[in-house]
Amino acid sequence: MSDNKGYAPELIELHKQLLEHVYVQGLQSIYDRVEKKFNKDAHKRAQQAKGDINSDKKQMDSAIVGESSQAIRDSIDKHVTQYDSIGEK
Repeated sequence: MSDNKGYAPELIELHKQLLEHVYVQGLQSIYDRVEKKFNKDAHKRAQQAKGDINSDKKQMDSAIVGESSQAIRDSIDKHVTQYDSIGEK
């Protein structure tokens, strides 16, 4: 015998269905909406940071010449591409 604390099994089943079909779906919808907004904002900020890094790279490039300049450009270009995947699924 299960302990339903005096509630009818039909009522317990109705509550389970309510949880599964209403509350869980509502919470999932809220979670999905928040996650989408977070990813969109994170991607936007990452692209801004990428632009700032590239701007700084150009300033450094004009100040440093030769092999060091090329090495800096290559290193920055390699690492700045990681910003493209931020906020995307």
